Amino acid sequence: YLGRQYRLQIIIGKEESVKLKGKFIEVTTHDKSRTKDLLDNWYLQYARTKFHAIAAPLIDKFKKYKVEPSSIVLRNMPTRWGSCTPKGKIILNPELIKAPKGCIEYVIIHELCHL
Repeated sequence: YLGRQYRLQIIIGKEESVKLKGKFIEVTTHDKSRTKDLLDNWYLQYARTKFHAIAAPLIDKFKKYKVEPSSIVLRNMPTRWGSCTPKGKIILNPELIKAPKGCIEYVIIHELCHL
């Protein structure tokens, strides 16, 4: 998560949750086979929040050049970290949340340069 390595800790319990605790990502589930789905959903949720927070100050810097994306969306892409459409939509791969913040900023800036 954000370029750091965490140990995965699976806890069998009634409630399903994923929590970042110190150097661990703690997944609580009643069924171990649900671990990947729970973890993928957790990454997606954090990607939505973090990408917009990381993008906001970068977009502000580009406004003086009259460059602003119409939207930022997440989509799984097998061979790309990001892309943009002719209508100004920036598409980011949610897997990018696993990379360091500097890499996320680079991809966002790269896509802003296409607008």
